Amino acid sequence: MWRPHCLRLTRELRASTRNATFVSRSYSQDVSKAAPISTEEFWDAFVAIWPYARKTDASRIGLAVSGGVDSMALASLCNSAAKKYDKFPECVGLIVDHKSREGSSEEALWVAEQLRKHAGMSSHILPLQWPENPHEATDFETQARRFRYRALGLACREHGLPSILVAHHADDQAETLLMRLMVGRVRTGMQGIQAVKEIPECYGLHGVHQSGGLDLVPVPTAEGRQRQPIRIETGGIKIIRPLLQFRKERLIATCLANEVPWTEDKTNHDKTLTDRNAIRHVFKNHQLPVALQPESLVGLSHRMQERVEDGREIEKGLLKLCKLRLDVRGGILRVNFSKARLAIDKLAATDDKLARTLAAQLLSHLATLVSHAPVVKTNRFDFAVDTIFPILQLTKISTPPRPFTVGGAFFCPSPAGQVGSVPKAEFEWTVGRQPYSKGNDPPPLLVIPPRNIDPAVVATDSTSAGYQMFDGRFWVRIANPTDHTVRLRPFSEKDLPHIKKPLKNIITSVTPTSFRETLPVLTKTDTDGNEKIIAIPTLGIRLGSRNFVGGIRWSIRYKKIDIGGLHVEDILNSQVSDEIKKLERKERITIATAKQPRIIDIAPAPRLARKEKSHFRSLSKWEKPERKKGRDEQVIGWQ
Repeated sequence: MWRPHCLRLTRELRASTRNATFVSRSYSQDVSKAAPISTEEFWDAFVAIWPYARKTDASRIGLAVSGGVDSMALASLCNSAAKKYDKFPECVGLIVDHKSREGSSEEALWVAEQLRKHAGMSSHILPLQWPENPHEATDFETQARRFRYRALGLACREHGLPSILVAHHADDQAETLLMRLMVGRVRTGMQGIQAVKEIPECYGLHGVHQSGGLDLVPVPTAEGRQRQPIRIETGGIKIIRPLLQFRKERLIATCLANEVPWTEDKTNHDKTLTDRNAIRHVFKNHQLPVALQPESLVGLSHRMQERVEDGREIEKGLLKLCKLRLDVRGGILRVNFSKARLAIDKLAATDDKLARTLAAQLLSHLATLVSHAPVVKTNRFDFAVDTIFPILQLTKISTPPRPFTVGGAFFCPSPAGQVGSVPKAEFEWTVGRQPYSKGNDPPPLLVIPPRNIDPAVVATDSTSAGYQMFDGRFWVRIANPTDHTVRLRPFSEKDLPHIKKPLKNIITSVTPTSFRETLPVLTKTDTDGNEKIIAIPTLGIRLGSRNFVGGIRWSIRYKKIDIGGLHVEDILNSQVSDEIKKLERKERITIATAKQPRIIDIAPAPRLARKEKSHFRSLSKWEKPERKKGRDEQVIGWQ
């Protein structure tokens, strides 16, 4: 339904651009005829999207202000709303000094003064640091966008702002849709700009991109409650766009009515500088077909957003039909598709195209739970759909299911077996991070130099309190007070000969052989230059004596995941295999589980010196630390 409409719009666009006899017209109505946006209108638009941007009551919010008419109108409306509505959050202005032209710093100071004078708002100026002369950059627009959003995200993290308001409006929406039509983005790209979205261009910034929420809540106690083996990140900065329903002329009228000054960036009027400037010039100076005019394009975006949202609701239903078991210790997801397949089969009988689209969305959603990829694209899951949902095959395949890789995830069918009359492999699959390759996807490596007592010492702007993204799946921070280099890397088959059998059994229980080499391990180089594993952080296991580990500390968290409305506790795998239980009894140790995520040793306790023994005997029974015969247990990781 929507695809023919988009193709028609594309044809009309191309025909219009070939036509040399444009009818000149003004894109906007006369500003004097446009009504300013009232406080009530703005409040209604704000509260319609604000509840979806946060789960806690935030009293402050960031406001990106460039000094142009759009952001100054938004600042004025926020000021009016704050005076009239008690629940409106306090706004903090964030002004980016882009440093791309002479006088930008003075302009930023002027904007800060106008915010104080006309909106009663405090602000922070964020100067950009360009690695080279911005005028020599071949992709200036792309780099400027990336630097701008990262500066805004870091400022939000620094000042405790969970969300940030930006002033994109209906005209911006129309320009975006027209640009996407021109390059053929006619599927979900037709949603256009979203009213609420995670901040872009900030992948890997802890406390900004899908993380930091755990730092805002107290660490729960271990007694009497269910917990994850390692904690799963929450949080992340949200972008809020409350002006998407308003045309630009109304923003101009709002500034004029409230006597709010603004600046004009001359580069925005240079039609040869950027694609968006060219589109803006076409909208303003030429008559386009009705289907390509701003009102039609904005209406198209609304319809597509509704359609995509309807599809997501159906996908959530399919997700609930899947039996999921996620083990964050190894990043392994086990899925039973039996009920979901029945639902897909039923849907395919009436609308096979919709069934295929929803099946691809379901599989891509599952892949994101364990994939290292920043973005998992649904349009690459055709083979996956054919394999797991055979009724949707465009070309019938009679061969049994076989493993495959897509979206950074490795899908592996279960071993041979029967579920009724259907092979078990058709229903049950194990999904994990795709295996590493020496070419396109080499194993990740995080090096912690000697004498790094505070993780923040080696932290770049990609970290918060020393946390760094490792392999796209884990947030880690490591303190290394020793004189040796410490590395975090994936497990290797070369490590197996150096590991005792009990630990091998634990690793096999948590991570199947196909996924073993995606398990993170912490290593240390000894005085002879040999690298030895000292810990498997996600399992909560430390190897070697305390003296060899030498006070090295770590904290590890799993990435933020979206499970479509399900509770995390409902899908986490907290079971302990019989092999591990037997090992616990034999070795007197406790393996990290969902109920007991403790860091443990599996090395003999060091012998006490005679003086230490004498001191230990002199303590009363209430002062003596608990000591286990032959084995030692000590928490050495951060929660």
